Amino acid sequence: MTIDDKLLKLKTFTSLQKLILGLIMDVTPIVLKFEGGYNNTCGDMAKEIGSSRNKVRREVDDLIERGYITCKVEYRSRVTNITQKLIALMNYSSS
Repeated sequence: MTIDDKLLKLKTFTSLQKLILGLIMDVTPIVLKFEGGYNNTCGDMAKEIGSSRNKVRREVDDLIERGYITCKVEYRSRVTNITQKLIALMNYSSS
């Protein structure tokens, strides 16, 4: 996984939130388009970044509440997308 330097420099997010956003943003745009977004559960994300499912879920819920990502949850899957608010924050920080 490669995390954008702009994201790493932001003080708005915790280390775990940066890892979660890094996972979401590391997926190629073509895959995101066909799948409708990042398509992994909190458990899957937790395994990839070496954390617990509950911690990841809390951080994802916080990112949703603050408007940086959107999620559509169905049965056991979660389709996650970044929002324009996050893109604008990253672009603003690099100026």
